[in-house]
Amino acid sequence: MAVWLQPVIDAMIAGVFLGETALDALVIASTINFMLMLCSSFILVGGKSRATWHIGRGDMAGRNGVFSFCMSFFIILGIVLGVVGGFCSQSLALLFGSTEELLPMVNSYVQITCLGSIFFFINSVLLNFAILQGKKRECCLSIVLMTAINCVLDIVLVTAAGLGLAGLAVATVLGYIIGNIYLFTVIRKTDIKYTSACISMSEIGTIISQGLPFTIGCLGIFIRAIIFNNMVVSFGIAAMVTGMAIQNALNGWLSAPTAGCAEITSMMTGMFYGEGERLDLKKIMMYGLRSGFLTTSIFAILIFILAPFIVSAYQVTEGADICILAIQTFCVKLIIGASIWIFGLYYSVVGLIRMSLLINIVEPLLFPVLLAFPLIALVGYNGFWYIYIVADVLTILLIAFIVAARHRKWPFHLDLFMFLSKILPSKPCQTFNVSINNDIYKAVKISEEAATFCMKNGISKQRSFHIALCIEEMCANILSKDADGSRVHYIDLKLSISPDEIVYRMKNDGVAYNPFSEIKMNPDPIAGLGIKLVEQLAQSIDYHYEFNMNIISLKW
Repeated sequence: MAVWLQPVIDAMIAGVFLGETALDALVIASTINFMLMLCSSFILVGGKSRATWHIGRGDMAGRNGVFSFCMSFFIILGIVLGVVGGFCSQSLALLFGSTEELLPMVNSYVQITCLGSIFFFINSVLLNFAILQGKKRECCLSIVLMTAINCVLDIVLVTAAGLGLAGLAVATVLGYIIGNIYLFTVIRKTDIKYTSACISMSEIGTIISQGLPFTIGCLGIFIRAIIFNNMVVSFGIAAMVTGMAIQNALNGWLSAPTAGCAEITSMMTGMFYGEGERLDLKKIMMYGLRSGFLTTSIFAILIFILAPFIVSAYQVTEGADICILAIQTFCVKLIIGASIWIFGLYYSVVGLIRMSLLINIVEPLLFPVLLAFPLIALVGYNGFWYIYIVADVLTILLIAFIVAARHRKWPFHLDLFMFLSKILPSKPCQTFNVSINNDIYKAVKISEEAATFCMKNGISKQRSFHIALCIEEMCANILSKDADGSRVHYIDLKLSISPDEIVYRMKNDGVAYNPFSEIKMNPDPIAGLGIKLVEQLAQSIDYHYEFNMNIISLKW
């Protein structure tokens, strides 16, 4: 929200200090931001999806390989765009729909943004991989720092330095530079490392294919922005241009709750998909959809009510009712379309690329462009503001009809929309799931229940006892680390028995703690006898800390 608050502030500063002409120029120039998203999305989105898949498999070297590839790619891309922006910024400004009157302002904004694009790309990589490491507070701090610096410099460079729209672009670039410096210090304290080893071509292909749908969506937004910019300018109604400027400025800020829920949902989806966890995959999608809808609705309803005050803050006098309608219809669109964003990313992460591609073609571009002239002819120029609402409704209906056709029944359940039976086919497996808080006595009881579960499923009494002992020792060890009682911690336990292997996976939300490495560093030979026993009894052991969770897996 802090990042997307920047366009809102930029638009207000342009409208208040530079006038409506500068605000109109900012609408055209802001198309460069869609272009940057377009250039970065297919690697960034695919890279995050692939990195979380590696995390789910416990492959930290694979995750570091993806991180290194993303950083290298974006440094090269930033240099290329900097050169392109330095020599072709005027051509880009005209392509975006700039008129001769607005060309100098649009050109300067586009040129500086292209030159500083490398810092935008690096920030995106650092921020997303820091989130994967559970550094949510540090990420929030970096974003707030960037936004605060940007806001202060906006006013200084526009008013005191008199740089106009160029000052807004310079302030944004400087904000990213400072944010990157802080994020580098954060990443250095994690186990994410840059490696010069190249990842395989098949890995790169997977990254590109998983990021392609979102890239197509960004391309659709980019093309739509150019079409609609020229369309609105051709109407010759100044209030329509202003309304679109305010709508574009609020877009990112209002979309932030949905974007946040969608991003975290997709990251967790990648991890659970890598683990092959059907139940957790369904749960995280359910939570993501609910959270996205509720948070988006709260903000959208608030902005819907405050629309008249927002328009007055932009110093709009003539055509204020048009601008208010632009804001309010967009608020309704966001509530309707919250689930579309989440499902679009979900389908991409789990490899249902065609479904994700379809969503990212019809929702941002095909339906809006096809609906533009019919709605304007039917309702008048105000029909332009209803385009997004109708497009989102049609997209939801299209998804539902496709799912119904695939399953040959109307999809009343989330499982059908998720295609769980296709992405994770059911295997002959018996599962024991339970969650406990930081109560050592419950750990003992759970281990006894686990032993009974094992024996009921054909495991020998001795082996069942060994498994139960491992469960009790691991729970007790983790709980002893959080024995201060400052807050309640939870441990999720899952024991799976299949014909091939027995897997025990434990997740807890305590502080980062690897009991196996801690024991090795302890010189006392008596310390950690229980953990040493677990190492002897289990065939394989894996530990990693992701998303603020300790994740331990044992296999027999």
